[in-house]
Amino acid sequence: MVKKYDNNFLYLVCGRKKSGKTTLCKNIISQSERKAVIYQSLKDTTFNTFEKIKSNDFEKENTGKKRTSEAFIEYEDFLFYCINKVKQSNILIDDFTGYEADKISKPFKKLISRNRHNENNIFIITHSLSDTPKRLFFYCDKLILFKTADQLQELEYTKRRYPQFDEIYKAVKDLNKNGNAHAHIKINL
Repeated sequence: MVKKYDNNFLYLVCGRKKSGKTTLCKNIISQSERKAVIYQSLKDTTFNTFEKIKSNDFEKENTGKKRTSEAFIEYEDFLFYCINKVKQSNILIDDFTGYEADKISKPFKKLISRNRHNENNIFIITHSLSDTPKRLFFYCDKLILFKTADQLQELEYTKRRYPQFDEIYKAVKDLNKNGNAHAHIKINL
Protein backbone atom coordinates (compact mmCIF):
# COMPACT_ATOMS: atom_id res chain seq x y z
CA MET A 1 0.00 0.00 0.00
CA VAL A 2 2.65 2.52 1.01
CA LYS A 3 4.88 2.02 -2.02
CA LYS A 4 2.36 3.71 -4.31
CA TYR A 5 2.88 6.93 -2.33
CA ASP A 6 6.70 6.86 -2.36
CA ASN A 7 7.29 8.61 -5.68
CA ASN A 8 8.57 12.10 -4.79
CA PHE A 9 5.18 13.56 -5.66
CA LEU A 10 3.22 16.60 -4.61
CA TYR A 11 -0.18 15.47 -3.33
CA LEU A 12 -3.12 17.80 -2.88
CA VAL A 13 -5.49 16.30 -0.31
CA CYS A 14 -8.79 18.17 -0.36
CA GLY A 15 -11.99 17.72 1.61
CA ARG A 16 -14.29 19.23 4.19
CA LYS A 17 -13.56 19.09 7.91
CA LYS A 18 -13.73 15.66 9.53
CA SER A 19 -13.74 13.85 6.17
CA GLY A 20 -10.59 11.86 6.94
CA LYS A 21 -7.89 13.82 5.07
CA THR A 22 -5.43 14.12 7.91
CA THR A 23 -6.09 10.58 9.14
CA LEU A 24 -5.41 9.15 5.66
CA CYS A 25 -2.17 11.13 5.44
CA LYS A 26 -1.13 9.98 8.92
CA ASN A 27 -1.74 6.36 7.93
CA ILE A 28 0.30 6.75 4.74
CA ILE A 29 3.15 8.55 6.51
CA SER A 30 3.15 6.20 9.52
CA GLN A 31 3.42 3.13 7.28
CA SER A 32 6.06 4.65 5.04
CA GLU A 33 9.72 3.95 5.70
CA ARG A 34 10.46 7.59 4.92
CA LYS A 35 11.17 10.20 7.58
CA ALA A 36 8.47 12.85 8.01
CA VAL A 37 8.04 16.50 8.92
CA ILE A 38 4.52 17.71 9.75
CA TYR A 39 3.34 21.33 9.98
CA GLN A 40 0.01 21.07 11.74
CA SER A 41 -2.48 23.56 13.11
CA LEU A 42 -2.37 24.31 16.82
CA LYS A 43 -5.51 22.42 17.77
CA ASP A 44 -4.95 19.31 15.64
CA THR A 45 -3.82 16.30 17.64
CA THR A 46 -3.65 13.76 14.78
CA PHE A 47 0.14 13.68 14.72
CA ASN A 48 0.71 13.96 18.48
CA THR A 49 2.29 10.49 18.48
CA PHE A 50 5.11 11.96 16.35
CA GLU A 51 8.01 13.53 18.20
CA LYS A 52 7.96 17.34 18.50
CA ILE A 53 10.71 19.12 16.62
CA LYS A 54 13.11 20.79 19.07
CA SER A 55 14.71 24.15 18.33
CA ASN A 56 18.15 22.61 17.69
CA ASP A 57 16.57 20.16 15.19
CA PHE A 58 16.11 23.00 12.72
CA GLU A 59 19.87 23.27 12.33
CA LYS A 60 20.41 19.71 11.13
CA GLU A 61 18.91 17.27 8.65
CA ASN A 62 15.63 15.66 9.59
CA THR A 63 15.67 12.27 11.29
CA GLY A 64 12.57 10.31 12.21
CA LYS A 65 8.93 11.38 12.07
CA LYS A 66 8.44 14.79 13.65
CA ARG A 67 5.85 17.53 13.95
CA THR A 68 5.65 21.23 14.62
CA SER A 69 3.12 24.08 14.36
CA GLU A 70 2.89 27.82 13.89
CA ALA A 71 3.19 28.21 17.68
CA PHE A 72 6.76 26.98 17.44
CA ILE A 73 8.05 28.13 14.06
CA GLU A 74 6.79 30.59 11.45
CA TYR A 75 5.46 28.99 8.27
CA GLU A 76 8.10 30.56 6.02
CA ASP A 77 10.91 29.39 8.33
CA PHE A 78 9.41 25.89 8.24
CA LEU A 79 9.56 25.99 4.42
CA PHE A 80 13.22 27.04 4.45
CA TYR A 81 13.99 24.24 6.89
CA CYS A 82 12.33 21.77 4.50
CA ILE A 83 14.16 23.20 1.49
CA ASN A 84 17.58 23.01 3.13
CA LYS A 85 17.43 20.14 5.61
CA VAL A 86 14.66 17.69 4.70
CA LYS A 87 15.51 14.92 2.26
CA GLN A 88 13.94 11.57 1.38
CA SER A 89 10.98 12.40 3.61
CA ASN A 90 7.27 12.98 3.66
CA ILE A 91 6.40 16.64 4.25
CA LEU A 92 2.85 17.52 5.25
CA ILE A 93 1.35 21.00 5.51
CA ASP A 94 -2.09 20.94 7.12
CA ASP A 95 -4.63 23.73 6.54
CA PHE A 96 -2.49 25.03 3.66
CA THR A 97 -4.83 27.88 2.70
CA GLY A 98 -4.23 29.42 6.12
CA TYR A 99 -0.66 30.09 5.00
CA GLU A 100 -0.91 30.38 1.22
CA ALA A 101 -3.82 32.43 -0.11
CA ASP A 102 -4.56 33.33 -3.73
CA LYS A 103 -0.95 33.16 -4.88
CA ILE A 104 1.71 30.67 -3.93
CA SER A 105 4.65 32.20 -2.06
CA LYS A 106 8.21 32.17 -3.40
CA PRO A 107 9.47 29.93 -0.57
CA PHE A 108 6.75 27.36 -1.33
CA LYS A 109 7.62 27.48 -5.05
CA LYS A 110 11.23 26.88 -4.09
CA LEU A 111 10.22 23.90 -1.94
CA ILE A 112 8.31 22.26 -4.78
CA SER A 113 10.96 23.09 -7.38
CA ARG A 114 13.54 21.23 -5.25
CA ASN A 115 11.18 18.39 -4.47
CA ARG A 116 12.60 15.88 -6.92
CA HIS A 117 16.21 16.67 -5.95
CA ASN A 118 15.44 16.30 -2.25
CA GLU A 119 13.39 13.16 -2.98
CA ASN A 120 10.42 14.20 -0.84
CA ASN A 121 6.72 13.54 -1.02
CA ILE A 122 4.77 16.66 -0.14
CA PHE A 123 1.19 16.41 1.15
CA ILE A 124 -0.83 19.62 1.08
CA ILE A 125 -4.18 19.56 2.90
CA THR A 126 -6.97 22.00 1.99
CA HIS A 127 -10.71 22.12 2.70
CA SER A 128 -12.14 23.04 -0.70
CA LEU A 129 -11.12 23.13 -4.33
CA SER A 130 -12.28 26.73 -4.75
CA ASP A 131 -10.19 28.02 -1.82
CA THR A 132 -7.03 26.25 -3.01
CA PRO A 133 -4.63 28.61 -4.84
CA LYS A 134 -5.28 27.95 -8.52
CA ARG A 135 -1.61 27.58 -9.53
CA LEU A 136 -1.18 24.78 -7.01
CA PHE A 137 -3.22 22.43 -9.21
CA PHE A 138 -0.64 22.74 -11.96
CA TYR A 139 2.25 21.83 -9.65
CA CYS A 140 0.51 18.81 -8.12
CA ASP A 141 0.98 15.27 -9.32
CA LYS A 142 -2.01 13.76 -7.53
CA LEU A 143 -5.29 14.96 -6.06
CA ILE A 144 -6.82 12.91 -3.26
CA LEU A 145 -10.34 14.25 -3.15
CA PHE A 146 -12.82 13.79 -0.32
CA LYS A 147 -16.28 15.37 -0.09
CA THR A 148 -15.99 19.15 -0.20
CA ALA A 149 -18.39 22.05 0.22
CA ASP A 150 -17.72 23.06 -3.40
CA GLN A 151 -20.86 23.57 -5.44
CA LEU A 152 -20.95 21.94 -8.87
CA GLN A 153 -22.14 25.20 -10.45
CA GLU A 154 -19.19 27.06 -8.95
CA LEU A 155 -16.75 24.45 -10.27
CA GLU A 156 -18.31 24.69 -13.71
CA TYR A 157 -17.92 28.47 -13.66
CA THR A 158 -14.21 28.26 -12.72
CA LYS A 159 -13.30 25.14 -14.68
CA ARG A 160 -10.30 26.72 -16.42
CA ARG A 161 -8.40 26.71 -13.14
CA TYR A 162 -8.42 22.90 -12.89
CA PRO A 163 -6.37 20.48 -14.96
CA GLN A 164 -8.36 17.30 -15.57
CA PHE A 165 -11.55 19.29 -14.94
CA ASP A 166 -13.93 16.62 -16.27
CA GLU A 167 -12.43 13.98 -13.99
CA ILE A 168 -12.50 16.31 -10.96
CA TYR A 169 -16.08 17.37 -11.69
CA LYS A 170 -17.20 13.74 -11.97
CA ALA A 171 -15.37 12.86 -8.73
CA VAL A 172 -17.07 15.71 -6.84
CA LYS A 173 -20.43 14.57 -8.19
CA ASP A 174 -19.77 10.91 -7.26
CA LEU A 175 -18.50 11.80 -3.78
CA ASN A 176 -21.56 13.97 -3.10
CA LYS A 177 -23.76 10.95 -3.85
CA ASN A 178 -21.65 8.57 -1.77
CA GLY A 179 -23.04 7.81 1.69
CA ASN A 180 -19.59 7.17 3.18
CA ALA A 181 -18.42 10.37 4.91
CA HIS A 182 -14.78 9.29 4.47
CA ALA A 183 -14.94 8.24 0.81
CA HIS A 184 -12.21 9.62 -1.41
CA ILE A 185 -10.99 9.40 -5.00
CA LYS A 186 -7.39 9.68 -6.23
CA ILE A 187 -6.87 11.63 -9.46
CA ASN A 188 -3.67 12.00 -11.50
CA LEU A 189 -3.17 15.65 -12.41
